[in-house]
Amino acid sequence: MSRPGSTRQDLRQSFTLQPDLVSDGRPVIVACSGGGDSIALLHMAVSSLGADRVHVCTVNHNLRASAADEIALVERHTKKLGVSLRIVNWHWDGQGNLQAKASDARRGILAEEAALWDAVTVLLGHTRDDNVESFLMALARGSGIDGLRGMKAIDGLFQRPFLTTGRAELRDWLRQEGLDWADDPSNEDVRFDRVKARKMIDILSGLGLTGQRIERTMHLMQAEAEDARLHVARAVKLHAEVRAGDLSVPVPDFLPELGEAGYLRLLAAIFCWFSGDGYKPRLDSVRMVRQRIDDGQSASLSGVLVKPDLKRVVFRREPVAVTAPTALPLGAKDVTWDHRWQVTSYAPARAGLMIGALNLGLDQCPNWRASGHSRRSLETTPAIWRGEKVIAAPLAGLLNGWTATLRPTFAEFLDTH
Repeated sequence: MSRPGSTRQDLRQSFTLQPDLVSDGRPVIVACSGGGDSIALLHMAVSSLGADRVHVCTVNHNLRASAADEIALVERHTKKLGVSLRIVNWHWDGQGNLQAKASDARRGILAEEAALWDAVTVLLGHTRDDNVESFLMALARGSGIDGLRGMKAIDGLFQRPFLTTGRAELRDWLRQEGLDWADDPSNEDVRFDRVKARKMIDILSGLGLTGQRIERTMHLMQAEAEDARLHVARAVKLHAEVRAGDLSVPVPDFLPELGEAGYLRLLAAIFCWFSGDGYKPRLDSVRMVRQRIDDGQSASLSGVLVKPDLKRVVFRREPVAVTAPTALPLGAKDVTWDHRWQVTSYAPARAGLMIGALNLGLDQCPNWRASGHSRRSLETTPAIWRGEKVIAAPLAGLLNGWTATLRPTFAEFLDTH
């Protein structure tokens, strides 16, 4: 519990941003739902950075009638502070886990908003309580050290300035400042795993497993996870091979220095790199792939085909999972395609061009065999199309002023994951 009169000062001290972010000068996106955490985040960001640098993005998931009132509250706060606001609507397709789908969609929308504004970061209002709840949810799923290390304060484009601050502290501060917020009724709906975890904390605290002790465990897991990541990264730099968009690594027997846990970590990272998914596949699914590798059998997971032989395992993008053809923006010179390809032209793109997988267009590339890549490898690499005609397929030797490179490379990906 906060000391009387200390909340305002303590909270401002806990709201710390990277020094280079403060001095960068570029815009910052604030994710704001209207809840207490995000309203506090909005006001703190404006206080620290100024209204001119702050842009707010609110995602309406269209799941509750009360969402309209929450959005109106956000509009009122942004108008008072003089900051811009964009409201993005999202609709669940009824497939998969609702909370996971909503979270993934929100993250993607915020990343798009950051690109639109050329923002240096996206600020999220997750608190210490959220982190503890995430730990308990991961524990219930049987997660390894990656799941049990909790959220990162800095996670690529995203930052969580309140990760060491409690939810109650933020609400104390809001009351002192005379600021209102909305309470999401779904936070009391025990159908959701996070709500179950939230209610479990009080029970566990009575048994001695307090939030502070869970935090200490998360810090230990973070250190262990970082050591494991570096261990895998060193092995990859020595043994991984990339040809066209394919990746190959030795089978487990030829990579004994990783051990079982390290090899599973490597597999999970490979699937994330190919798919662009910010979340690793479930450990049970990765173990299934690992067993099929031992058995010499093919497998697929997260849009990746897995083909083992006696010494190496080849990972290849699954054709049905590749990003669908999309129109190239008029005048564009650089485009990111299928999560990891940077496709670049020496001249601005003209109207009517599409970017998509090469597929059967390979037959329009007379010199593709000179590339040294197999037909199956090239079929899922990027190509520039005009109607049914292939204008460029860089990996297949048809350049016409275009290049395609993997960004990030797998080694670069491991440096940040």
